[in-house]
Amino acid sequence: MKTKEEVIKEKWIEIIGEENFKKLNVDENGFEDHYTYATKTQSVKEHTEKYFDINKNTGLIRPKSLQGIESNNGWISINSEKDLPAIGTFYTILSFDENIVEREFPHPKFTLEFNKEWWLKYVTHYQEKIMPNKPLHK
Repeated sequence: MKTKEEVIKEKWIEIIGEENFKKLNVDENGFEDHYTYATKTQSVKEHTEKYFDINKNTGLIRPKSLQGIESNNGWISINSEKDLPAIGTFYTILSFDENIVEREFPHPKFTLEFNKEWWLKYVTHYQEKIMPNKPLHK
């Protein structure tokens, strides 16, 4: 799986090319000043509106494909034991083979230590499972 920085660079390059990307000073969430982008890349308005989100209040611009990168679309990355989720809750997890499934942490059939080892070995990301509200009527 790519790093946040690699994803940002890739999404910009897909649209404007590597040479133009090298001219920019993109921030940690993929934003660049719209004026700087327009002058350094000689962009046309139609191209910009098609591929980029433009914040009219701040003047910042970034590829539409980077929406949600600040929160990683709600996924929490597991890099060490300190990243493991709280005990006794259900989670949606992403495994190394990129399957998305639901699991309880820790799984009640196994020891906490085994659960920790399994999650560290096989799970890359998780989200707390959001339980929907009960229906109001039949």
